[in-house]
Amino acid sequence: MRARWLIVVVVLLTAAALSGCLPKDTIKIENELSKLTDRFIEHLEAEELPELEVLFADHILLYPGRYRLENLVWNMEYLAEFLIEDWLPGLDELDPAEELWGGELLEEMLVKYEQDPNDPALEDLAAAAAERIALGHFFHGLTRADDQVVATWLDESSFSLDGITAPKVVLAGWFVFVYDLGITYEIMGRTGPFETGGRWYVVLDVVEHQPWDDWTYEFVLGFSKAGNMWLIDFFRVIYD
Repeated sequence: MRARWLIVVVVLLTAAALSGCLPKDTIKIENELSKLTDRFIEHLEAEELPELEVLFADHILLYPGRYRLENLVWNMEYLAEFLIEDWLPGLDELDPAEELWGGELLEEMLVKYEQDPNDPALEDLAAAAAERIALGHFFHGLTRADDQVVATWLDESSFSLDGITAPKVVLAGWFVFVYDLGITYEIMGRTGPFETGGRWYVVLDVVEHQPWDDWTYEFVLGFSKAGNMWLIDFFRVIYD
Protein backbone atom coordinates (compact mmCIF):
# COMPACT_ATOMS: atom_id res chain seq x y z
CA MET A 1 0.00 0.00 0.00
CA ARG A 2 2.81 2.37 0.91
CA ALA A 3 4.47 1.88 -2.47
CA ARG A 4 1.33 2.89 -4.33
CA TRP A 5 1.08 6.19 -2.49
CA LEU A 6 4.77 6.90 -3.15
CA ILE A 7 4.35 6.15 -6.85
CA VAL A 8 1.63 8.78 -7.01
CA VAL A 9 3.89 11.33 -5.32
CA VAL A 10 6.79 10.55 -7.67
CA VAL A 11 4.60 10.87 -10.76
CA LEU A 12 3.25 14.23 -9.63
CA LEU A 13 6.67 15.62 -8.79
CA THR A 14 8.13 14.35 -12.06
CA ALA A 15 5.36 16.03 -14.05
CA ALA A 16 6.04 19.28 -12.23
CA ALA A 17 9.76 19.03 -12.90
CA LEU A 18 9.20 18.44 -16.62
CA SER A 19 7.05 21.55 -16.79
CA GLY A 20 9.92 23.61 -15.45
CA CYS A 21 8.56 24.59 -12.02
CA LEU A 22 5.65 24.24 -9.65
CA PRO A 23 2.93 26.91 -9.97
CA LYS A 24 2.95 29.49 -7.20
CA ASP A 25 -0.52 28.52 -5.99
CA THR A 26 0.58 24.88 -5.75
CA ILE A 27 3.60 25.85 -3.66
CA LYS A 28 1.37 27.93 -1.41
CA ILE A 29 -1.04 25.01 -0.91
CA GLU A 30 1.81 22.62 -0.15
CA ASN A 31 3.22 25.02 2.44
CA GLU A 32 -0.16 25.48 4.11
CA LEU A 33 -0.87 21.76 4.20
CA SER A 34 2.61 21.01 5.52
CA LYS A 35 1.99 23.42 8.41
CA LEU A 36 -1.42 21.87 9.06
CA THR A 37 0.18 18.41 9.08
CA ASP A 38 2.82 19.65 11.53
CA ARG A 39 0.06 20.76 13.90
CA PHE A 40 -1.76 17.43 13.51
CA ILE A 41 1.39 15.50 14.38
CA GLU A 42 2.18 17.76 17.34
CA HIS A 43 -1.26 17.44 18.92
CA LEU A 44 -1.58 13.73 18.06
CA GLU A 45 1.66 12.82 19.79
CA ALA A 46 0.92 15.12 22.76
CA GLU A 47 -2.61 13.65 23.14
CA GLU A 48 -4.08 17.16 22.91
CA LEU A 49 -7.59 16.23 21.77
CA PRO A 50 -9.31 19.66 21.74
CA GLU A 51 -6.46 21.10 19.67
CA LEU A 52 -6.57 18.06 17.38
CA GLU A 53 -10.32 18.32 16.80
CA VAL A 54 -10.01 21.96 15.74
CA LEU A 55 -8.07 20.76 12.70
CA PHE A 56 -10.99 18.64 11.44
CA ALA A 57 -13.72 19.78 9.05
CA ASP A 58 -17.25 19.63 10.46
CA HIS A 59 -17.79 16.35 8.59
CA ILE A 60 -15.08 13.84 7.74
CA LEU A 61 -15.04 11.03 5.21
CA LEU A 62 -13.83 7.97 7.12
CA TYR A 63 -12.43 5.23 4.93
CA PRO A 64 -11.91 2.01 6.90
CA GLY A 65 -10.87 0.08 3.79
CA ARG A 66 -12.78 -1.57 0.95
CA TYR A 67 -13.12 -4.89 2.76
CA ARG A 68 -14.69 -3.31 5.86
CA LEU A 69 -17.04 -1.19 3.76
CA GLU A 70 -18.15 -4.24 1.77
CA ASN A 71 -18.65 -6.15 5.03
CA LEU A 72 -20.90 -3.33 6.24
CA VAL A 73 -22.89 -3.59 3.01
CA TRP A 74 -23.33 -7.31 3.61
CA ASN A 75 -24.55 -6.68 7.15
CA MET A 76 -26.99 -4.04 5.95
CA GLU A 77 -28.40 -6.31 3.24
CA TYR A 78 -28.70 -9.22 5.65
CA LEU A 79 -30.52 -7.12 8.25
CA ALA A 80 -32.86 -5.56 5.68
CA GLU A 81 -33.77 -9.03 4.43
CA PHE A 82 -34.39 -10.20 8.00
CA LEU A 83 -36.72 -7.26 8.65
CA ILE A 84 -38.80 -7.94 5.54
CA GLU A 85 -38.91 -11.74 5.59
CA ASP A 86 -38.86 -12.60 9.30
CA TRP A 87 -39.63 -9.65 11.50
CA LEU A 88 -42.63 -8.05 9.74
CA PRO A 89 -44.50 -11.36 9.29
CA GLY A 90 -43.97 -12.05 12.99
CA LEU A 91 -41.58 -14.97 12.56
CA ASP A 92 -39.04 -13.31 14.83
CA GLU A 93 -39.32 -10.76 17.61
CA LEU A 94 -37.75 -7.33 17.69
CA ASP A 95 -39.11 -4.53 19.84
CA PRO A 96 -38.73 -1.20 18.03
CA ALA A 97 -38.79 0.59 21.38
CA GLU A 98 -35.56 -1.19 22.33
CA GLU A 99 -33.82 -0.37 19.05
CA LEU A 100 -32.59 3.18 19.65
CA TRP A 101 -30.76 3.66 16.36
CA GLY A 102 -33.49 2.43 14.00
CA GLY A 103 -36.60 2.32 16.18
CA GLU A 104 -38.53 5.14 14.46
CA LEU A 105 -38.03 3.55 11.06
CA LEU A 106 -39.14 0.17 12.41
CA GLU A 107 -42.30 1.74 13.86
CA GLU A 108 -43.04 3.28 10.46
CA MET A 109 -42.55 -0.11 8.84
CA LEU A 110 -45.08 -1.69 11.18
CA VAL A 111 -47.69 0.96 10.37
CA LYS A 112 -47.21 0.54 6.62
CA TYR A 113 -47.20 -3.25 6.87
CA GLU A 114 -50.55 -3.22 8.67
CA GLN A 115 -51.97 -0.99 5.94
CA ASP A 116 -50.48 -2.94 3.02
CA PRO A 117 -48.08 -5.89 3.46
CA ASN A 118 -46.98 -5.45 -0.15
CA ASP A 119 -46.20 -1.74 0.04
CA PRO A 120 -42.93 -1.27 -1.94
CA ALA A 121 -41.93 1.48 0.51
CA LEU A 122 -41.27 -1.25 3.09
CA GLU A 123 -38.07 -2.28 1.31
CA ASP A 124 -36.77 1.30 1.31
CA LEU A 125 -37.56 1.65 5.01
CA ALA A 126 -35.90 -1.68 5.78
CA ALA A 127 -32.76 -0.60 3.92
CA ALA A 128 -32.69 2.73 5.75
CA ALA A 129 -33.18 1.08 9.14
CA ALA A 130 -30.51 -1.53 8.39
CA GLU A 131 -28.01 1.13 7.36
CA ARG A 132 -28.66 3.19 10.46
CA ILE A 133 -28.37 0.18 12.79
CA ALA A 134 -25.20 -1.10 11.10
CA LEU A 135 -23.55 2.33 11.24
CA GLY A 136 -24.62 2.67 14.85
CA HIS A 137 -22.77 -0.52 15.75
CA PHE A 138 -19.76 0.65 13.72
CA PHE A 139 -19.61 4.00 15.55
CA HIS A 140 -20.11 2.34 18.92
CA GLY A 141 -17.34 -0.16 18.25
CA LEU A 142 -15.06 2.66 17.12
CA THR A 143 -15.62 4.93 20.13
CA ARG A 144 -17.59 3.04 22.81
CA ALA A 145 -19.84 6.11 23.02
CA ASP A 146 -23.27 5.94 24.66
CA ASP A 147 -26.13 4.78 22.46
CA GLN A 148 -27.87 8.16 22.62
CA VAL A 149 -24.70 9.97 21.57
CA VAL A 150 -24.30 7.58 18.65
CA ALA A 151 -27.90 8.28 17.66
CA THR A 152 -27.12 12.01 17.29
CA TRP A 153 -24.10 11.17 15.12
CA LEU A 154 -26.23 9.00 12.85
CA ASP A 155 -28.49 11.96 12.11
CA GLU A 156 -25.50 13.65 10.43
CA SER A 157 -23.96 10.60 8.75
CA SER A 158 -24.20 8.79 5.45
CA PHE A 159 -22.71 5.66 3.92
CA SER A 160 -21.31 4.64 0.54
CA LEU A 161 -18.50 2.45 -0.72
CA ASP A 162 -16.45 5.65 -1.01
CA GLY A 163 -16.51 5.88 2.79
CA ILE A 164 -18.56 6.93 5.79
CA THR A 165 -19.35 10.62 6.10
CA ALA A 166 -19.65 11.46 9.79
CA PRO A 167 -19.42 14.49 12.10
CA LYS A 168 -15.88 15.18 13.23
CA VAL A 169 -16.70 14.19 16.81
CA VAL A 170 -16.76 10.55 15.66
CA LEU A 171 -13.07 10.69 14.73
CA ALA A 172 -12.32 12.70 17.87
CA GLY A 173 -14.22 10.07 19.86
CA TRP A 174 -12.02 7.34 18.40
CA PHE A 175 -8.90 9.16 19.59
CA VAL A 176 -10.49 9.58 23.04
CA PHE A 177 -11.14 5.84 23.17
CA VAL A 178 -7.63 4.77 22.14
CA TYR A 179 -5.94 7.28 24.43
CA ASP A 180 -8.04 5.98 27.34
CA LEU A 181 -6.66 2.52 26.56
CA GLY A 182 -3.15 3.86 27.08
CA ILE A 183 -2.36 3.89 23.35
CA THR A 184 -0.13 6.65 22.01
CA TYR A 185 1.17 7.51 18.55
CA GLU A 186 4.57 8.43 17.18
CA ILE A 187 5.06 9.70 13.63
CA MET A 188 8.20 8.24 12.06
CA GLY A 189 7.91 9.69 8.55
CA ARG A 190 5.61 11.47 6.12
CA THR A 191 5.12 12.34 2.50
CA GLY A 192 4.82 15.90 1.32
CA PRO A 193 1.33 17.09 0.36
CA PHE A 194 0.28 15.74 -3.04
CA GLU A 195 -2.82 16.01 -5.19
CA THR A 196 -4.63 13.16 -6.87
CA GLY A 197 -8.20 12.88 -8.09
CA GLY A 198 -8.84 16.52 -7.22
CA ARG A 199 -8.01 16.03 -3.54
CA TRP A 200 -4.90 16.81 -1.51
CA TYR A 201 -3.37 14.16 0.76
CA VAL A 202 -0.53 13.48 3.17
CA VAL A 203 0.54 9.98 4.25
CA LEU A 204 2.07 9.52 7.70
CA ASP A 205 4.15 6.57 8.91
CA VAL A 206 2.77 5.79 12.36
CA VAL A 207 3.94 3.67 15.25
CA GLU A 208 1.10 2.86 17.62
CA HIS A 209 2.50 2.26 21.10
CA GLN A 210 0.15 -0.05 22.98
CA PRO A 211 0.65 -1.13 26.60
CA TRP A 212 1.08 -4.70 25.33
CA ASP A 213 2.82 -4.22 21.94
CA ASP A 214 3.75 -1.79 19.15
CA TRP A 215 2.18 -1.70 15.69
CA THR A 216 3.03 0.19 12.52
CA TYR A 217 0.36 1.82 10.37
CA GLU A 218 -0.13 4.58 7.87
CA PHE A 219 -2.55 7.42 8.41
CA VAL A 220 -3.84 9.05 5.25
CA LEU A 221 -5.08 12.61 5.75
CA GLY A 222 -7.15 14.35 3.10
CA PHE A 223 -7.83 18.07 3.04
CA SER A 224 -10.42 20.58 1.88
CA LYS A 225 -10.57 24.34 2.11
CA ALA A 226 -13.28 26.09 4.13
CA GLY A 227 -13.08 29.78 3.36
CA ASN A 228 -9.43 30.71 3.77
CA MET A 229 -8.63 27.75 6.01
CA TRP A 230 -7.55 24.22 5.11
CA LEU A 231 -8.98 21.44 7.27
CA ILE A 232 -8.73 17.66 7.46
CA ASP A 233 -11.84 16.13 5.90
CA PHE A 234 -10.62 12.59 5.07
CA PHE A 235 -9.07 9.99 7.36
CA ARG A 236 -7.88 6.48 6.64
CA VAL A 237 -5.76 3.94 8.48
CA ILE A 238 -3.76 1.56 6.30
CA TYR A 239 -2.79 -1.55 8.22
CA ASP A 240 0.46 -3.35 7.38
